[in-house]
Amino acid sequence: MRVLLLVAAALLLILPSTGCRDPEPALPVALCGMESYELLPAEEVGGVVASEEVTLLDLDAAGIDGLLAAGGLADVLGPSPYGARVFRLRYRTQDRGVVREATTVAAFPANADLPAELPLLIYTHGTTGFSDPCAPSADLGGQLLAAAIAARGYIVAAPDYLGLTGLGETVDLRHPYLIGEPTAIASWDALRATIALGAAEGVEAVPSHQTAIMGASQGGHAAFFTARYGPHYAPEFDIDAVLPSIPPIDMRELMAFGVDDRGGIHGLLAAMLNAYRNWYGAPASMEGVLVNDAPHNLADNIDTLMYPTDACDAGDELGAILQASGSLYEADFTEGMRGGSVGEPWDCYLEVNSINAAPIPRGDDPPFFVAAGELDELVPLVTVTDGVSELCASGYGIELLVCQDANHVQGGTWSLREQLDWLNARMAGEPMDPARSCEIPAPSCCSGSDPAVCTS
Repeated sequence: MRVLLLVAAALLLILPSTGCRDPEPALPVALCGMESYELLPAEEVGGVVASEEVTLLDLDAAGIDGLLAAGGLADVLGPSPYGARVFRLRYRTQDRGVVREATTVAAFPANADLPAELPLLIYTHGTTGFSDPCAPSADLGGQLLAAAIAARGYIVAAPDYLGLTGLGETVDLRHPYLIGEPTAIASWDALRATIALGAAEGVEAVPSHQTAIMGASQGGHAAFFTARYGPHYAPEFDIDAVLPSIPPIDMRELMAFGVDDRGGIHGLLAAMLNAYRNWYGAPASMEGVLVNDAPHNLADNIDTLMYPTDACDAGDELGAILQASGSLYEADFTEGMRGGSVGEPWDCYLEVNSINAAPIPRGDDPPFFVAAGELDELVPLVTVTDGVSELCASGYGIELLVCQDANHVQGGTWSLREQLDWLNARMAGEPMDPARSCEIPAPSCCSGSDPAVCTS
């Protein structure tokens, strides 16, 4: 279950006015039969509630590279042109029109001569779990990853997402796992709060309007949706590059695989469906979807398994239930997913949280870079290539890289050098190579591939 990639109103005064645009039309909210609500205005969100500097990571470039070398990441994330300053930050965002607090890592280039302005980057993390102990901002690995990206010249917001609280008291909110709207909104507010914190702390890094979004696995799904929501929810930012690696794209297609797969995706998708139920507010229980046989009674007890207060991995218990039951899903639900429909509200939930079917209007069309693993056991390669093809047919510009012999985690980590090189080129103003846009390439060796097994 645990897929952690260790690759692992003041805002408008802080940002110069040259990059601001008029807001796009109102976002569609309260979908799939939810009770009506309206989103709060920008001046009520994005503010800093509390912060704490991670002094251990107040380092120059050599210090950052030393830590990367110790973690085996020097080849893909180094060498660093800058040092970094890193903070854990609690900030105001919203969920279904109600003010909520969430947490993020905020990292800034530092301890070196800096350019006049620096680009912004939202880093959306992969699945770490579903409750507060899983928040990456409370983990040195999550903090170091943000520091390493900052040391390459980006002002970084690395949000924990709602329901994963890494600083301060717990928030009474269940993590909306693989749900586009709350994830995207909290991510943009994390960036707003990061900029506000930098101004309050007097950091030397000055933000430009250039913005990139980068994430892996669950974070790849988040990156797609954060980009889609940006022109509507945070129009003051210019989105120049989006890098969703090993991403779930079409949740319906992924569910069709997941009900029959007996690996990690089987349980992760059960958790996703329960998160849908909790966030959208229906149905009242998971009966008819998840098995409910004694002694486990999974449909009755899934919340207890998903949201423990003292742990962040429900995988062992779900694995034991799977082994005992043969499947986590009821037979009728499984048959419906094989046929492509299980009825409402589930069909609607899967549709609106699939980036290729979501009803959120497209605004900007930035270039995308998608990295995938040939042997991905959690997000099968065919679901990525199918999704990329469908998005390209709708007008997206996507460059796809498939790492030969790479599993799920390796698809994201082995391609880090290619991802960063592509990102740097886009932020330097170089257009994406049209010959590579929307092509489905054969798997090839990526920069981090094991040379003993990679042959292309």
